Amino acid sequence: MGICTDRLSALPDELLCDIKSRLPFKEAVSTALLSKRWRFLPLDLLNLVFNETDFAPASGPSASSKKQRRAFLKFVLCWIKRSSKDDEEEAKNKHNSSSKERKLSLTFPRPEEHFTLVKCVLERVINKKLDVVDIDFSNPSWDEDDFENCRPDTLMHIPRIRGAPFKDVQYLKLSSCDVPVISMHSDSGFLRLKSVTLEWLTLEMGSEILTDFLGMCPVLESLFLRRCTLEEYVKIESESLKSLIMEKCCSDDNETSPVVDIDTPELNVLKYHSGVLVIFSFKSSRINPDLEASLDFGLQKQYDFAQVYAHKLWLGLNELNVVKTLTVCTYVLQAISHGEEEPMELNLTYPLKLNHLILKASLIEEELYGITFFLQNCPDLEVLTIDLNSITPNVVFPDYEPPFEYEDHPFVIKNPTKFDTMEYSCVTNKLKRVVVEGFKGEGNELHALNYFLKYGKVLEAVQINISTESGEDGTSLEEIYMRNAESLFNSEKGCPYVQILISSSSSPVAA
Repeated sequence: MGICTDRLSALPDELLCDIKSRLPFKEAVSTALLSKRWRFLPLDLLNLVFNETDFAPASGPSASSKKQRRAFLKFVLCWIKRSSKDDEEEAKNKHNSSSKERKLSLTFPRPEEHFTLVKCVLERVINKKLDVVDIDFSNPSWDEDDFENCRPDTLMHIPRIRGAPFKDVQYLKLSSCDVPVISMHSDSGFLRLKSVTLEWLTLEMGSEILTDFLGMCPVLESLFLRRCTLEEYVKIESESLKSLIMEKCCSDDNETSPVVDIDTPELNVLKYHSGVLVIFSFKSSRINPDLEASLDFGLQKQYDFAQVYAHKLWLGLNELNVVKTLTVCTYVLQAISHGEEEPMELNLTYPLKLNHLILKASLIEEELYGITFFLQNCPDLEVLTIDLNSITPNVVFPDYEPPFEYEDHPFVIKNPTKFDTMEYSCVTNKLKRVVVEGFKGEGNELHALNYFLKYGKVLEAVQINISTESGEDGTSLEEIYMRNAESLFNSEKGCPYVQILISSSSSPVAA
């Protein structure tokens, strides 16, 4: 019987340290059990991960979970003790990983119970030149889809630490912990910070938390606010910010629409997908004309107060009048038509300068007058995309009443009179391309496309991408959808050169 040889231990310390630094954190610490030599190798790890859920489940405080949590705390304490011995060795060691990305991930669902321990961990890593920091103090029991109870139970204040922690960080994620304390730590600012994610944080009215923090990030490009509670007014100011994404944010008062005041001249992406209606305010002289905005209120559960929300949407759209690309959801299309005036006549203070409008819609009756509202207010529109794949079916205002009879809408009216407003300047003079995603040929899909084909005098192409949705029994309906699309070849056309391009998973068709 052969003798097992420990070939790893024969390797030089520099190579062993490099191997060890690439292991998952828990496994890297466990290598101390392999032999005396492994035990005394410097613990210069690239990926520091302290995750309580790796030891204790997120369930209730059972005897078992308490025991597992104690094991986690013991694990952290052992690392603190060990890392303090490594600092001097690390300085002497020839092994150099300064060119490699270093990460810290700290996950404590109940950090207030171990404030001192959290501080010790942070103090041990402040000089590690970290590139990525992820500090998560949120409780797994919190329901991110519960917009009735917005505020988390607790908000952890990161302990005050001497020095300038995280000054080299490029990517920072903070969940359920305070921002201003971190700002106060650093006299020189976060000179390398490019991306910030903030979760489970309350942005209070009148507070300078976010303003001060962003002011210390001169090269910040991306800000992601997730599950944050918005009060009446939020200020976002940055000279370098290029992307702002807000997801599943909420408000303590569902009837109040917070104002998000944006002063970011380099911003080119704005995405909002949340459960509260907000009004974005821009400093017109400092708005990027190439800004692409997406407003999705699909998580909004208050499908009442229709006229109130219509007026707020009207105010918000006036602020976006210089945006060239805009995405709106079915909520916007339905709510905007509840205004006191009829959407066929309702004009914004200034027309939108959109070149590309993207509708996340299903072309149900409740959306049609919202669509014509945008056609009325987008005289420069060149591309219209109708995304039928992204809509939740039958999400409508329960008390919806169209401003006109459905049969009188331009898409479906059969015998228009000279008094009927059938044409919009963007459709007749500017619209060059219509794209439909997830086409089935049902309901108003054919009515809408027939309208654009008939009145689109400069229309160059209608691109139809067939739905891949199957029938209830799993059978493919692609052939039926294709036939519905091909019926458009016989439609009346305002431009004799318009192309109808039909694409399916099997083959493309053009005419």
